[in-house]
Amino acid sequence: MNKALITARINKDTLPPVEVMVQFAKMHNIQTMLYAGLKKWGFADEELGDLPSDSEILSFCQIKNDAFAARLSANLSNAGIDHMILKGIEFSKYYPSELLRTSTDIDFYMTGKNAERVAKALENRGFVRTDYGEYEISLAKKPYNHIELHSNFEALTKEQTRLFKSMIESAQYKKNHRKSFDDEGNLVMALLHLYKHFSHSGAGVRMLLDINMILKKSNIDRNAFEKKITDIGLNKFFNSVCEISDYLFDGKELDARLIPALEFFLNSGTFGTNDTYLTINAAKHSGKTSKMKNYLKSEVGFSNENIKNKYPLAKKYPVLLPYFHIHRVVSGLIHKGDVVGRVRTESKVVTSDDGEKRLVEVMKLMGID
Repeated sequence: MNKALITARINKDTLPPVEVMVQFAKMHNIQTMLYAGLKKWGFADEELGDLPSDSEILSFCQIKNDAFAARLSANLSNAGIDHMILKGIEFSKYYPSELLRTSTDIDFYMTGKNAERVAKALENRGFVRTDYGEYEISLAKKPYNHIELHSNFEALTKEQTRLFKSMIESAQYKKNHRKSFDDEGNLVMALLHLYKHFSHSGAGVRMLLDINMILKKSNIDRNAFEKKITDIGLNKFFNSVCEISDYLFDGKELDARLIPALEFFLNSGTFGTNDTYLTINAAKHSGKTSKMKNYLKSEVGFSNENIKNKYPLAKKYPVLLPYFHIHRVVSGLIHKGDVVGRVRTESKVVTSDDGEKRLVEVMKLMGID
C-alpha cells in the first residue's frame, strides 16, 4: 500500500482510499506532491477532502518563505554578514516545481556571533525565540515565519562535522556575502541532514526523495561520490539510502535485507515520531556508559552565553550562572534516564529488549553504529 502511494507508475484504479493517501502525505509532508499526482490521475477537488486547501496553504507559505529568505539574505549582505541558505529552499530547486517540495522553515548558516546579532535584529521586528541550542537559534513570527540560524549541526560525528565545515569554507559566493553549495555540496548536506534525523528520531520519504532528485537533476557520479564519503563512514548509509529510494521512486528491485530499513522510513514520518524517538534513544543508551560520558562532555561545554539565552533569570542575575549550568546537566541526565524507562510503556514501535535489538540491527544495516 505504501509503495503505491509514492510511485508514479500507477493508475487511479490501483490507488488506496483517498483518506489513507492523505494521511500518509501529511505524515511525510508531501501534500502538494500528492495533490499534483491525484489531479493528474483525474481526481476532482471534491473527492480529496482537505488536501486541496492544505496544499494551497503550504504553497502560499513556500512562496512567502522564499521571498522572505531572499529579502533577509539581501539585508545580511548589505550588513556585510557572510551567510548561506541551506536545506529545504535549496533542495526544492531540484524538483520539477519548487512547490512540490514545501517546507515550513528557513535555514540559514552563519557564525555563532553573527547568528546572535541577527536573532536580536529579528526579535526587534516581532520574532520570538522558540529554542536555543549550542549551534542553533530558532525564531518564529505568526502566521508562518519560522527561521533557524545555524552555526554548526549537532548530532554529527567528528568526521562529519569536519566535512561540513570544509564544505562551508569551500562554498562559492553566489552574491555579495552569500555563499552557495554546488550540486555535490547540496547532496552532502542532504545526506548529513538525513543521517542526523534517521539516527536521532527517524526520517521519512521526503528526505529520501531529496537525495533522489539531486542525483537525477545533477551530473554527480554516484560511485565516485560514494568513494569520497568512505573516509567519514557515510558510504554504507548512502548506498542503502540510494537502494531504497531507487526502489520507491524508480521501481528497481530491493534487497530483502533492506526491507526493515524501508519500513522504518515509511513509519517514521518527516522527522520521526515520539515513538521512534523514544525507541532510538532507548536502544542507544541502554547499558552504554560511553554515551553518558559523551553527554556530560557536551553539557559541561555549554557556554555562559547559551545559558543566559536559555534561562532569562541567569541573564538578569549572572551570579546564578553556576547553578543553571548544574541544573542543565542534572535535568538532562534525568531526562535521558526517563527516556529509557518510558519507552517500555509509551512506544508503539518497540516494547521489548528484542525490539530494541531489531532497531539496533536496522541501524547497523544502514552503517550507523
